[in-house]
Amino acid sequence: MAGITLAQAQAQAPLDAYLAAEVAVLGSQSYEIAGRKLTRAHLDFIQEGITIWSNRVGREL
Repeated sequence: MAGITLAQAQAQAPLDAYLAAEVAVLGSQSYEIAGRKLTRAHLDFIQEGITIWSNRVGREL
């Protein structure tokens, strides 16, 4: 990724947020109360974000 330093990738990357979201989704991705359903997020999307940002940081090492 041109123009991004390791420090920027680590500081700007939402990797921590993706990792926290993955834990939350794995614990309970969706639930239903009184006929209303809430889905936190799609695990595939979260894991794709983890891969993207891990690769970006990894390229800067």
